[in-house]
Amino acid sequence: MKIFLLFTEILLASLILFACSSTPKKDAQIVADRKNRASSYAKAGNNYFNEGQYEQALQFFNMALRENAGVNNQEGIVKNYSSIGKVYLARGELELATNAFVQAYELAQKLGDNALIAQCENNIGELFLINGESQEALNIFSKALSRIDEKNPSETSAILYHNTAVAYKQLGNYNKALELLDRALALNLKEKNYKNIASNYYMISSIYSKKQDYQSAIQNALLALENDKRIEHSLGIAKDLLALGIVHQKAGMSEKAYDYYRSSLLVYKALDIKTEIVKLLGYLEEVSKELGLEAEANSYRNQKEEIMAEAK
Repeated sequence: MKIFLLFTEILLASLILFACSSTPKKDAQIVADRKNRASSYAKAGNNYFNEGQYEQALQFFNMALRENAGVNNQEGIVKNYSSIGKVYLARGELELATNAFVQAYELAQKLGDNALIAQCENNIGELFLINGESQEALNIFSKALSRIDEKNPSETSAILYHNTAVAYKQLGNYNKALELLDRALALNLKEKNYKNIASNYYMISSIYSKKQDYQSAIQNALLALENDKRIEHSLGIAKDLLALGIVHQKAGMSEKAYDYYRSSLLVYKALDIKTEIVKLLGYLEEVSKELGLEAEANSYRNQKEEIMAEAK
């Protein structure tokens, strides 16, 4: 309940955050220029975020926030705080993520925009998921879904179905999770949202792996990989390859697992994400031992220990 209590505390403390804001009359062109710059910065931030380059993403999201704050573009401010929160969430900095999400949520409520409020509630739900507070996540996702017009579903609808499925997965209700993922997938396929399609297939694969249906897990992980490759989403590709390695290893296909782990390692090295490189080296050490490749196992262990020592 730690994150839930922290969220509640910050929420109460921030009730007057935007109460006194006002916008003096500005030259229309200056306002438009700053909004455009903010949009460009946010787009760059999203690109860096999608590739796991979180420090660069944070810099651009903060630049976007400054531009939007300068012309009191409150919808833009909500989106920027949400993006900043997502960076902190991805880095495991939960208190900073909570602060950013609360600021976004408070302003969205002040604006009375149901779509923005639902997006903010989704972000807070993701925070609960990361912290393993599955029921709290499920509660807030349900609240967000109640704001969505089911007759006119949007990308937010698909994201909420996906994340609600993740909550059900954490609670062990795999059939309900798969049902919701099918709904999310149908919406994303209709819109040709390949990044989210890949994410849906990845999660479906994860659930089948939990159910020990490894053939279905492999099929869906391959579909995730296909869609991430379609848009050259490097971080997604690395995750898909890792998932394929894990599932093949669980299924007793160590040689294929070894190949997928090596492929994933190459992508993570290109992205220079040390935490994932260390994780991959651990998997490779383990599967090398299974295959009787003692020299390779020792090499991977040494590489892992060297990176960990440098990080201290």
